Amino acid sequence: MSVKMRQMVEKEIVSAVLDALLAAGFAISVDNGDNSGNEYEIEGSLNKNQILKSMFLTDEERIYVDLDGKPSGSDEQAAEALQLN
Repeated sequence: MSVKMRQMVEKEIVSAVLDALLAAGFAISVDNGDNSGNEYEIEGSLNKNQILKSMFLTDEERIYVDLDGKPSGSDEQAAEALQLN
């Protein structure tokens, strides 16, 4: 697979993941490693175009998801999920 094809596939995957996360109410933060992990390029965004614009600037990015201002998988979210059941 060529580099261009791989990048196109990666963008399609990320786009689909963002659609699902944003539809579920998650806010997205992006860290591309340029700031030694100290700052996000985008923090707590609900804007898909803004998120995508901040991605693919480096070889590796990480996305972080938050729901109601709490990181996904936080202890608070686990406790809330247990109360819902």
